[in-house]
Amino acid sequence: MAIALTDFELLCGFRPAKEIYENLKGAPEVMGLAGGSDDLKNLLGEESAAKAALKKIFTKIWSSPPEEIAQAVLKFVERIKQEPSNKLNDLIIRLDREYPGDCVECMACSDNTIRAGLTPKFKDIQTLCSNLTYAMSGPPVFAHTEVAVGTQLYAPPVPEFAVQAVNAKATHFSSERASSIVVVIAGKAHFKAGSLDLEVHRGDVIFISAAAPNVQIVNASTDFVCYRAFTPRR
Repeated sequence: MAIALTDFELLCGFRPAKEIYENLKGAPEVMGLAGGSDDLKNLLGEESAAKAALKKIFTKIWSSPPEEIAQAVLKFVERIKQEPSNKLNDLIIRLDREYPGDCVECMACSDNTIRAGLTPKFKDIQTLCSNLTYAMSGPPVFAHTEVAVGTQLYAPPVPEFAVQAVNAKATHFSSERASSIVVVIAGKAHFKAGSLDLEVHRGDVIFISAAAPNVQIVNASTDFVCYRAFTPRR
C-alpha cells in the first residue's frame, strides 16, 4: 500500500484496454519490441482476447534484450522532448530522471515475490508474465477513515497490516493490542507511556510493543505528523 505524501505518480497494474491501446499507438518505439500490430488490435476485442493480446505484448517487451529496451526508451524519450509540452509528455520526461513524489509504503513480509525489473534482485520474467491475471482497470484507490481526532486509518482488505496517519490534534495512540512501528514525518512531539517520556523528531523511527501502556502524545508541534503501521487484530 502506498500513501501519497506529495503529488505522486506510480505504476499500478494495467490500465483499461483502450488506454493501453492508445498509449502503445503513441509509442511506436516501444511497440516495436512487441512485434506486429495484430496483438495491438486485439486489445480492443472481447475480454479474453484482450487479455491474451496484452500477455503477448507484455511478455515480448519484457523478454527483449536489455540493450534493445534501453535503446527503444531512449528514442522514445528523445522524441517526446521535441514535442509540445503536455502533462503526459512532461511526466515521461521527468520519469527519465527520477520517480517523482514521496509516499509512505507498507507491505507484508514476503519471500516469494516475483520480479521482472526496477530492482537489482533476481528477476524471473517468464514466471511473472505467466502468473499475471492481466486484469485491466483503474488503480484500486480507497479512502481512509477518521477513527479519532487527529488519527486517520488506512485499512486495505488484507489481514497483514494497516496504517494510521497521526497529526498534532491527536492526544494518544489508539489501543490496537499489536506491536507498532512509528515513523515521524514532520515536526516533533513527546510520547509518554507510564514513567517513560520520549521526545521524537522528524526522521525518528519508534517501536511500540503490544504490551506497552497507553501511549500519550503531548507537546506536539503544529506540523507534527507520524505514520504508524501494525497488524490489526480482527
